[in-house]
Amino acid sequence: MKLLCAGTFDYFHLGHQWTLWQAVSRAEALSGGLLVVVARDATVRRLKGFWPAGDEQERWQRVQTEMERVPWVRVRLGRADGDFVRLLEEEAVTAIWAGYDQRIPEMVAQKWLVERSEAYHPRYFKSSYFRSGRGVV
Repeated sequence: MKLLCAGTFDYFHLGHQWTLWQAVSRAEALSGGLLVVVARDATVRRLKGFWPAGDEQERWQRVQTEMERVPWVRVRLGRADGDFVRLLEEEAVTAIWAGYDQRIPEMVAQKWLVERSEAYHPRYFKSSYFRSGRGVV
């Protein structure tokens, strides 16, 4: 069973690390692999209405560095065309590990098993707080 965890991972913080390591634990329990997908800049702009603070290569590198201790975890950028469903199909994903507040399109939730991480102190570790200058460093 292949598990996917996807996100922007902007202002990479403890909440992101918490979610990723929960995904590692879940993938291990499922005896499968974990694919972490870092959203492309254009995809973030299209879905969230703003450009991420760090460019896609910086965000990918940060997540890659965090995950390099687990050899069976692969980190990649999303598709250049932003087609999430095609990515899921091409990568033969069987389940999705989503952040506690992450929006998952209904058509995706109907076809793939979606599990959610627990929040890690969301009053302090949430990307929107960092964007507004309220986040804890």
